[in-house]
Order: sequence, then C-alpha cells, then structure tokens
Amino acid sequence: MTDKRAPVQGYSAGIPWEMHLRAYDAYCKKYGSQPALIDLEGRNCRGGFGTEELDQFIPDWRDELSETVRLLRRAEAAEAEASVLLTVLKECTDVLETLRRGHGVDVSAACYPALNNARTVIEKHAAGAPHKPAGNGD
Repeated sequence: MTDKRAPVQGYSAGIPWEMHLRAYDAYCKKYGSQPALIDLEGRNCRGGFGTEELDQFIPDWRDELSETVRLLRRAEAAEAEASVLLTVLKECTDVLETLRRGHGVDVSAACYPALNNARTVIEKHAAGAPHKPAGNGD
C-alpha cells in the first residue's frame, strides 16, 4: 500500500489511492471511463469522488478506513515498543560485556543466549512475524 491519498468531496482526510482506484473501477463499470478522476494532478476536474459516490461504489469504505487506521496505529505502537526493547537489550549487553572485560565475570554462558533469543524475537515482532513462546511443547 502506498501513502498516496485521493481527495474526497465532503471528507477532508481523503482516502488511500488504492481505495480510490477501486471506486473508479466501479464508476467505470457504471458510467464509463473519466480519466480526470485518476489523473488528479494533471486535470483535477472535480476533486475526487463525493462521499455519496463512495457509499455507492464501496459501501463499507468508512469501515475499511477505520480498520486501516486502527491497524496502522497498532503497527506504529509495536514498532515503537520493539525499538525501546532493542535499546534495553543493547544496554544489557553492554553491561554484561563491561562485567566480562572489566571484572573478569563470565556471564556469557548464562546471559548471552537469552539476550540473543530476546533480540531475535523482538526483531521478528518488529518485522511482523508471529512469535511462539519458548517451552510451549512444539
């Protein structure tokens, strides 16, 4: 999905371009093509579809937008959380390395595997991969 948005008469936030193209496809099936509706920068003849047209061509468009916004917010929150956790992991790794180098404390056998596993889980989470907890019998 791109970040490009199309204007909507009566809805100032506009809609994702992909949704606009779906509405245009339905419009074309009913009325024939009107290139100015997809060449908004070049012609901008009418400022996109109106809300009533979207209700006709994509009846659940408002619900789709609500779900998209909700999922985008969840993804942004997950990315922020993963970033914080990766920072904490790096700080923990730095402390352990300081203990090992400066004080001769061998923590690698017990701690580094756990930290590396945690880092892997967080990076996969940030990339959208599902996580199976360790020790779940699989």
